[in-house]
Amino acid sequence: MLNGLLQLGVPFGLAQLVSEEDHTVGLRIFLLDNSGSTASYDGKYLDTVSGGGPQWTACSRWDEIRRMAIDQAQWNATTGVPCEFILLNSPSGQAFTTFREGIDLATVDPHRGDMPAQLASLSDMLQNTRPMGATPLAARIQQIESRIQTAHNGLVGQGRRIVVVVATDGLPTSTSSNIPSQTAQGEVVTVLRQISMQLPVFIVVRLCTDETNVVEFYNRVDEEEELPLEVIDDMTSEADEAWRMSNGWLTYTPAIHTIREGGTFVKFF
Repeated sequence: MLNGLLQLGVPFGLAQLVSEEDHTVGLRIFLLDNSGSTASYDGKYLDTVSGGGPQWTACSRWDEIRRMAIDQAQWNATTGVPCEFILLNSPSGQAFTTFREGIDLATVDPHRGDMPAQLASLSDMLQNTRPMGATPLAARIQQIESRIQTAHNGLVGQGRRIVVVVATDGLPTSTSSNIPSQTAQGEVVTVLRQISMQLPVFIVVRLCTDETNVVEFYNRVDEEEELPLEVIDDMTSEADEAWRMSNGWLTYTPAIHTIREGGTFVKFF
């Protein structure tokens, strides 16, 4: 893990800190919101221009989520931590009760070998996915909880921690409605509390929107509920917040953002 982080350009001291932490992480699960609202064209991602430096590229919210997933897959492939990427809504438009590899789920596990093929499979699944449907976060998180208790019960038995990253742009809805509701919001809070109490899980909510009501909802959950949870915005917003909180000495780099985005227990972050 240490060598992988050094290859990614992470300074030695920071790489050593993260490497030690990642030895306790058995799996990262990314729940990717592909609801209809993610088609909104107010997303952005950091890109490298040929012959120049990095610059922000405008895109849809789904493209931002998709780019984040690819970046996290490559990062964790280098550091050696297995990942699963799960779609919120099935591309078939039908409800699903089990996760289907290559359709609703893509696994990137360095221990299985042939990383280029695994990364290509993830890219294909995301490329074939279009924004659609509602935002039934509670139902999908419950399925993830069940999956951890069954398919990944061995990790739990070993005392390994699991990070669940929810990349979303909207307020929760039920499975049958596109309209956010207080009931659906309450269900998400209940499910998050349940999964964090029953399993060694750390939760990250990666927001892909600047809509005030969405940001305020998840910030309230972060502040008011006793949950092992971190709410992360895009890199620009996080860098601006760090500066406003009297951390002007800190250069908020893409590496720092990627580490926080993937879930970290180091208080410095």
